[in-house]
Amino acid sequence: MLMARVLGSIWATVRHEPLANARFVLLQPVDESKAPCGDPLAALDMAGSGLGELVIYTTAYEAAIPWKERHPELDLVCVDATVVAVLDRIDGAPAA
Repeated sequence: MLMARVLGSIWATVRHEPLANARFVLLQPVDESKAPCGDPLAALDMAGSGLGELVIYTTAYEAAIPWKERHPELDLVCVDATVVAVLDRIDGAPAA
């Protein structure tokens, strides 16, 4: 799983039918210091993320699984990235 910041929502007037009610967001991947790294990407939002929030997302085959679990009547959908959690805080390693 990877960490990113939500840059905003993505709106599409035409969608693949199984994703008709899905919400998509634009993500900026970040590193462990929360600095941008890599190119922005579109992701299915399964966690109800908001503008500016830090999130955890997954990619590849695993990105399609959360939608399938919520909609078992549908086939797997063509999704390359999915937001699976909104980060509330990140605890550092305990002092030695």
